[in-house]
Amino acid sequence: MTFAGSRQSEQTDLLVFLLNSSAPKALRTGHLDLRSVAPGPLVQHSSVVAPVELRSDAVAYVRAGANLKGVALGGRIRAEHDQQWSEQESKHYSAALVSFFNIIVPTGIIIHHTATIPGKGKVPASESEVDQYHQTRGFNVLCFGREYHVAYHYLVLPDGKVQQGRPERCEGAHAPGYNSYLGISVAGDFSSADNPRGSKGLAKPTQKQMKSLIELCRKLRQQYNIPLQHILRHSDVAPTKCPGDRFPFEYVVSQVARVG
Repeated sequence: MTFAGSRQSEQTDLLVFLLNSSAPKALRTGHLDLRSVAPGPLVQHSSVVAPVELRSDAVAYVRAGANLKGVALGGRIRAEHDQQWSEQESKHYSAALVSFFNIIVPTGIIIHHTATIPGKGKVPASESEVDQYHQTRGFNVLCFGREYHVAYHYLVLPDGKVQQGRPERCEGAHAPGYNSYLGISVAGDFSSADNPRGSKGLAKPTQKQMKSLIELCRKLRQQYNIPLQHILRHSDVAPTKCPGDRFPFEYVVSQVARVG
């Protein structure tokens, strides 16, 4: 595919980031109009920008060597030539395109509690139980050629065992507007209003859960260069009680911040 339109310099690499969900559909037809693309934002001390902070459908940069600069852009991305694909090839291309747009570089961490599974009245005991429930909720994503159902990237069980949901590089389905953040769910219901006596599962995280959660957050923060302020509770970004008032969030962040 080629880009046809106006750009500031021909002696640079052009980088266009498409931010709206209509882009994959347009690319399936062989062309995508970019009428007014905003200059991409640059962050001085961190490489991460949350999707919710972006206010345009697309952003553009030019790169010359190690230098990156945001630029305004207008034009069209289009196929270089017409070609006839078989039905199977067309389906494969469409699936690959959708999968590509569902790949992320994690920019933060959001902590959840599982609460109880509706209809079962108990906290899930494994990733497979969450998978079955989330499949009914339509949280599936096609990524790296495979479909995943669990909205979270990780589940931390009462015994401290950590189970993976979807891969870290696949977009989550746990916090609209922040699904480039890694979702970690701790098994239990830590809301004193919803689970006052612990009848719906753990009312507080176990010591093993806390140890595993802190170690996991430390590892992910180092791996993806995640700022400490990008470690949040679900309730920080959505109208919810999750992960509950009994969850010791400040303690978790203070321990994650410690080195060694």
